[in-house]
Amino acid sequence: MLRLLRFVKSGTWVGIAALAVVATVPAHAQRPGATPSPALVANLPGAGGRNVILVDASTAMGAESGAVAASTTTSRWERAARTVDWLIGRLPVDAQFQVILFNEQARALQAQNGAWFSAAQSVNRDAVARTLRSGVVPSGEANLAIAFAAAAALQPPVDRIYLIAAGLPGRALPADERIALFNAATKSLRTSTPVDVLLLPVLDSDEMAPSYWHLALSTGGSLMTMSPDWPPTATPAQDSRFATTHAVFVVDTSGSMRGAGWPRVRNVVREVLTSSPRLEAFRILNDQGHPLRRKSVGDWTPATPEAIEAVLSTLGTWTSESGSNTTRGILRAIALAHYVGAVAIYVLGDDLTSKTFATDKSDVLQALDGENVRGKVTVSTIAIPTVFEATGRLYTAAQFAMLQHELAVRSGGFFVSLPCDPGIEAAMRRRTYTEPDQLPPQCPKRNSAIAMIPRR
Repeated sequence: MLRLLRFVKSGTWVGIAALAVVATVPAHAQRPGATPSPALVANLPGAGGRNVILVDASTAMGAESGAVAASTTTSRWERAARTVDWLIGRLPVDAQFQVILFNEQARALQAQNGAWFSAAQSVNRDAVARTLRSGVVPSGEANLAIAFAAAAALQPPVDRIYLIAAGLPGRALPADERIALFNAATKSLRTSTPVDVLLLPVLDSDEMAPSYWHLALSTGGSLMTMSPDWPPTATPAQDSRFATTHAVFVVDTSGSMRGAGWPRVRNVVREVLTSSPRLEAFRILNDQGHPLRRKSVGDWTPATPEAIEAVLSTLGTWTSESGSNTTRGILRAIALAHYVGAVAIYVLGDDLTSKTFATDKSDVLQALDGENVRGKVTVSTIAIPTVFEATGRLYTAAQFAMLQHELAVRSGGFFVSLPCDPGIEAAMRRRTYTEPDQLPPQCPKRNSAIAMIPRR
């Protein structure tokens, strides 16, 4: 039995409502022609100690709309409930956790005696799942400040926060006011608490992905925009939706990527290729659409162990003209779907430098919706935070997050950020700044919940 308790700013618990009705999970609808990323999502290994899962329970968590609605019958709230269950299932047996729902108020699911849940007891996980699926109706507006204050008020202090969100606060407000609300809310956080952000595939606003990305990086956490079919309900070998046989990597070969980002690029490419059980062939293009090994764009590399190792070796010394704008490479990758059918595109980059951003964005979205490729292409992005590591801010990386988040939502892919690397950050800062007072905040020196990019 769970109790749904209301949290007030003083940190006391008031009100009790028994909620323990059994609910079932509806079968996930298969999207015709969909090609989600093969076996690749952000790996969020659960942290030990005390973990708080903050869940947006506002009306933003209602029925799906737009591109996502066409690919699933699962509501946003059902996806959020499944995500909570997935997170709890990954916590170490010695971990403790709380689940706090928030709209205009914050409410916590607590064990009967008011203590923290123990991850070692499966009955706790089952009880939380039943309550979320049948005892909660999303309503009201999301007050992120109250959610963060509720987490900060818990004693002993929280070790890690997982935030499941569907947009910025203040949905009816202008963009600048929404950002101001978001920034004010983050001041309620303890500076020592990492925040891992899981965004539902929602086109809420252009500012959503950059805002949450900066929050994750500045606290030592990570960010992922979930694909419509996530969390997984089947393994890639069992799920017919994971039938993509061709993949194209679009890699930013700019100086910042070649310097601080390149070891991570090779690791990610290797991980994707070795985690895709049905992959037959792949291509690697740079951000301008130029191919690795200077073959014609129509050539494909077979996904054999020997070929993969040969490509990784060549990738290690690859130098190619770059414009720090992956849109041309993405357009070239989308065009390949005309010849081979379903294609999974993986974009690896750190920023987007463009004086014609609106036009570039429109061109890519139009190509993605083309008659011959619609429903055949997924665009997933692995963002490498070299700009933040060098400056403590996003700058042109914000445009990159805006575009790649939208491409992920519209195509059924994902957007995930690798964590800030303190070692790389220190070296980049020494090269970028000469005066001590110019130095921006450092990357938090603690392990992120996302290690690399990894399989389900």
